Amino acid sequence: MTRFNPVNRFAGGYTQRDATIEFYLRINALIKPEFEVVDIGAGRAAWMEKDPDCIKTSLRTLKGKVKRVTAIDVDEAVYQNASADLSLLIENCVFPLPDQAVDLAIADFVLEHVEDPWKFCSEVDRILKPGGFFCARTPHITNYITIISNLLPERIHSRALKVTQPLREEQDIFPTFHRLNTMTKIKGHFPNYSDLSYFYKTDPAYYAGSRIIYRSAELLHSILPAAMVGSMLVFLRKSPTA
Repeated sequence: MTRFNPVNRFAGGYTQRDATIEFYLRINALIKPEFEVVDIGAGRAAWMEKDPDCIKTSLRTLKGKVKRVTAIDVDEAVYQNASADLSLLIENCVFPLPDQAVDLAIADFVLEHVEDPWKFCSEVDRILKPGGFFCARTPHITNYITIISNLLPERIHSRALKVTQPLREEQDIFPTFHRLNTMTKIKGHFPNYSDLSYFYKTDPAYYAGSRIIYRSAELLHSILPAAMVGSMLVFLRKSPTA
C-alpha cells in the first residue's frame, strides 16, 4: 500500500507551509562567501540521504556557499556528516571552537534537546563574532506535539515517532527536555541581541502516511494559533560592538 505524501499535491517537492524552506531560505539570505558557519547538533545530516536533488536539500547545503561549515555534536555520528567541511565532537558541554570564531550559528530542531540552557547559550554567545547571527528552529512548549510528547514516557515517545514518522530512523531520535522552548526563555539568555524571531505556522509533520490523519491535522492547524501548530524560527543578532 502506497503511503500518503502531501508533497505529491504540489510542484517542486514541498508544501505551501514548509518550515524547512522558510528557515533555510532566510539563512541563505544572511550568509556571505566569507562566513564561518557552525551547525550545532548537526548529527550525521540524515536529510542529505532522503532526497539529494530536492530544493530543500539544496537550501540546507551551505557547504560551498560560505568559507567553511563546521558540524558539531555530542554524538560521534557527526563524523559521518557530509554536509560540513569539518566535523568536531562536543565534550563536557564545551563547543570545540575558539572565542568569536563564527559568523552564523545554526541549531535546527536542537533547542528542545538542550538539558542545560545556560551553558548552551553561553557557548553560542562565546563562539559568535560581534554582529554574528544565531538561527534556530524549534517547536514552542505549547505546540500540541510537544505537549503530547511531554506526557509520554521516553520509550513510548520513541515508539510513537516510529509510527507517525516512519521514515525517521531510530538513531535519529534523541531525548527531549523542552527547557528552551519559549521566545521569552530564549531572549532571556541573549538580552543584548537584536531579536528578529517569529512564529511560523507549518503543515502537519506527524501523520503516519495516512491521508485521513493528515487531513484531520490540517484542519487542526488551520484553527489553532501558530505557537500550537508551528515552529519558532529564531533569528538573533549579536551586537556589532560586543
